[in-house]
Amino acid sequence: MEASGGDESWDDASEMAEEDEREEPEKPDTWEDIYGRLRDKRGNIIRDNNTGAAATGEAAADGVAALRPRGDRLEAAGANPQMDKLQKRLKGLLNRLSESNVIAIAREIEGLFRENSRHLMTTCLIRLMLTSLVRVEPIPERILTDHALLVAILNSSIGSEVGAVFMEEFVEKYNELIASIDGLDARSDEGKEMNNLLQFFCYFYHFKITESDLIYDLLMELGELLNEKRVEAILVMLKVVGFALRKDNPLRLKELILLLQQKASAGGEAAKEAKEQSRVRFLLDVMMTMKNNNMSKMATVDRDYLERLVKLFRSCCKGSGTNTLNIRLKDFRDAKTKGKWWIVGSSWRPAEAAEEAETEKQPVALDAVSDAKLGELARKQRMNTDVRRAIFAQMMTSEDYVDAFEKLLKLGLNRQQERELVHVTIHCCLQEKPFNPFYVHLAQRFCHYDRRFKMSFQFAFWDKIKELARLSKDNVRNLASMLARLIEDASLPLSVLKTVSFGDMDRVKMRFLRAIFVHLCSKLSSENLEAIVGRVTAAPKLKLFRESVRLFVQHFVLAKKSDDEDSSLLSEEQKERAQLVVRLLSSGASTVKL
Repeated sequence: MEASGGDESWDDASEMAEEDEREEPEKPDTWEDIYGRLRDKRGNIIRDNNTGAAATGEAAADGVAALRPRGDRLEAAGANPQMDKLQKRLKGLLNRLSESNVIAIAREIEGLFRENSRHLMTTCLIRLMLTSLVRVEPIPERILTDHALLVAILNSSIGSEVGAVFMEEFVEKYNELIASIDGLDARSDEGKEMNNLLQFFCYFYHFKITESDLIYDLLMELGELLNEKRVEAILVMLKVVGFALRKDNPLRLKELILLLQQKASAGGEAAKEAKEQSRVRFLLDVMMTMKNNNMSKMATVDRDYLERLVKLFRSCCKGSGTNTLNIRLKDFRDAKTKGKWWIVGSSWRPAEAAEEAETEKQPVALDAVSDAKLGELARKQRMNTDVRRAIFAQMMTSEDYVDAFEKLLKLGLNRQQERELVHVTIHCCLQEKPFNPFYVHLAQRFCHYDRRFKMSFQFAFWDKIKELARLSKDNVRNLASMLARLIEDASLPLSVLKTVSFGDMDRVKMRFLRAIFVHLCSKLSSENLEAIVGRVTAAPKLKLFRESVRLFVQHFVLAKKSDDEDSSLLSEEQKERAQLVVRLLSSGASTVKL
């Protein structure tokens, strides 16, 4: 009886084990982890046989191949039932995508990101967008714009890795297309994949997913060989982002124009054939139109529709930010050897990049100024060191502020010498008899170039504010004009004035501060003025500064002082904006009784 009872319990246990085995889903032979690495059933990483790293476990026994290309992984992913179900749901959302429901669809996709892995979601989205947007027939502009806006919202809300993966996949697709477009006829409707892909990429720049460097890299590579298909691709990109690129980085636009002119006029049969084509001549005309900033003569996209979507995007990402990525084309192509620095947790090899940067950067020797007249002028301006004289010479001999910015960067100054650059810029601006905006534009370029220059300018202005009593009337006027324009451009915050001692106000300080606030109320719109003052009202530590500025605007800007020759009457519009400043500074702040 006991033996039979033991046999029955053993049979029950065997049946339960068999049921558990039947219920457990069978694992695939190979699968991909969240970092894109291929693994076998046991979880062992399948490595590349060419690198000498043999596969482990069952993968080594079965001779599993190395890591597959990204496109093959996307195709193999279609065999996953979970992905098929998710892909159908995403396809339904993308088919309904439009300007009116893009935010609702983005929120629904964000919910899917929380329910599923990011790798699975990005793979499905990339596969669907590549299939629907990168097609042989031309895709309407609004469809490309709506999809780019959706990616931008997800990049802002989910994380920058979403936009990074999209750009990585599209660069791989671009690498495939660039090798095949030379044999296609640009006048036919066949082979429009490159145009659709590049146009979609350009909308990434409008929605702040990427910087202008990547767009310029693509344009420069397309301009290396001028055939009809490449010229058409360049024209498509310039149609979308031409004038925006000119505003963002005119130096690289100048390099692009010189490259295209050189390729069009180069010798050889291929270059002569390209020069005879009307498309190349039309491209050169378009480039000169952009150089002259003549928007009326150049066909562009629907600017009204694009601006509406850009405003919609800004309203969506107020709390999370834009998560803009400055990844170059070379970074994407070197990802397999140097790693992906833009992905958190990914390996990266910066040594080679640092060596390349050192070889490319060749500092200019800080020689003495050779020109006798320039040397005498530098001596009169008390440029008593070699560094100051070199900086002064580059400024005085430059064609414009863009040329001066480029020359000063090529000096290869260290951190200590960069402070001298800021000092010379402010000093020269103060010495001009009529105010010269050249130095303001140069300072704006440096402030937007790197944050360390912004901090250096802020410290330099603090030193000058302490010396207001020793400055001449022209120096004070130029200092106020320069600082007001930097605050207007958001190169420096309004809190740069927090070192001013409002308690012992004298005539010099009053004129200095009044000139700044009158300029801001005259040049800024109500929205921009509210944005600049709003940064001060949001900082709890600046409570005393807010109260001081509010009282100053009330008593010295809005009120007319008859005994002060510099106190001119404000226009009605200026008074309204000054009152707006008082209201903004009064909100949430305690009242100081005089």
